[in-house]
Amino acid sequence: MINLLKKSVFYIVFVFTNLIFAEDKSTFKDHDEIIHAFKGYIRQVDKKNINGMYRYFNKIFTLHIGRNNPIVITSKEEFDKLFISWKNSPKGDFVSTRLDTIHVSPVWDDADNNLCVADATYSRLDDKGEVVGRGRALYHFKKWNKSFLKWKIYMISDLDVESGN
Repeated sequence: MINLLKKSVFYIVFVFTNLIFAEDKSTFKDHDEIIHAFKGYIRQVDKKNINGMYRYFNKIFTLHIGRNNPIVITSKEEFDKLFISWKNSPKGDFVSTRLDTIHVSPVWDDADNNLCVADATYSRLDDKGEVVGRGRALYHFKKWNKSFLKWKIYMISDLDVESGN
């Protein structure tokens, strides 16, 4: 009887924990807006439109690429310098980006603070549609009500692409 009671309590706790912490589209009301903003940003990346890309970023933001120290961008001039360099490097040698996976998770969602993360894996394609590179990054978004976009990127953290993706 005690074992049955222990098992019942375990299953009840397990079910409620999964219900409380389940992350799906319905638990985060701005899920579709994040996807829309992310895809808009990627369209600008594919065009190598630096001004268009800049519109998707917070005024001050951080890039953490590989094992390098994070870079804090505090001005449009710094942004332009960095992304012009990227555009002219081998990393910018692609025609389009295919989104392979994206998972959006709220980090903080209340009246004053709205933060979320989009974990995206993507493939860079050449003009024949062949994969020339793969990437994975965490795109950290903050909600801004005084902007043409409700959500803007305030940090990108580059991650290793796991084998098999």
